[in-house]
Amino acid sequence: MTQPSGWYDDPQDSGSLRYWDGILWTGHTVPKTSPTAAASTIGRPVPPPVPPGFGTPTTGPAPTGGPSGAMPTGGPSGAMPTAAPGPSYDSPPPTYGYGAAPSVAWPQSGPTSPDGMPLAQWWQRLLARIIDNILVGFVAAIIASPWLVTLVRWYLDTLSRAVRDAERGVPTTLDEATFNALVTEALVPLTLATIAVGVLYETFCLTRWGATLGKRALGIAVRRVARAGPLTLVEALRRQLIQQGTGLLGLLRPVSLIMTLVQFVDVLWLLWDPRRQALHDKVADTLVVRVRPGR
Repeated sequence: MTQPSGWYDDPQDSGSLRYWDGILWTGHTVPKTSPTAAASTIGRPVPPPVPPGFGTPTTGPAPTGGPSGAMPTGGPSGAMPTAAPGPSYDSPPPTYGYGAAPSVAWPQSGPTSPDGMPLAQWWQRLLARIIDNILVGFVAAIIASPWLVTLVRWYLDTLSRAVRDAERGVPTTLDEATFNALVTEALVPLTLATIAVGVLYETFCLTRWGATLGKRALGIAVRRVARAGPLTLVEALRRQLIQQGTGLLGLLRPVSLIMTLVQFVDVLWLLWDPRRQALHDKVADTLVVRVRPGR
């Protein structure tokens, strides 16, 4: 997009007009006058200037000054009259310089929010989620460490016994009932701790900054579709219903597979959604937009 060519206010001299050729300022200037509306050329395209000497006749009789054929003189001294100096387009004046070109706002590429903020890419949201899951998982593992330590000790003891039995040539039997009980005892506290930490973590970050630490690191943030800024408490909790609800219901064996599929569909939905919304975004009417990193 460019400004049409024509005469405009000179950015270097408020008392002159300068010609804009549609791309850059030229060296052609004229003083400001007040012509009639019909004679004004301000803002109108004009033809390019004619180079000096173009169209000058090279043949034909030389002009004479009178019956004697002598050329007219400029006075007693005999000097030839000189024309008044006019603008020369051969070279720019010594102070020639380009002014600032008319500024044009370039449109954003890709989908945007209703007020023009670009939406986050899928890979930005994925990396942010990985960072957040690492932080939440680390804290949840500390909380559920008593049950995890019990499971790890039983596993190491069983592995050591299997090695000793193999050295003696005795087959090793695995107490599956004990193993399943220990796994369940460790999995339930770990899942509950992950859900609790995740709810507190996301609710705090979304209501305070509008973004989790992972999203802040990737330069993206969560907002309502029709309103920028951090979410309210109710909005932040509603946005986590699918993720945390399916995680909790996943502890029930009959529906655990279904809950896992729902979680996959939730996050994959943004790949074909025109507003790049996951299912949990649609539930809370939120968008994830790009902002400057750290904001």
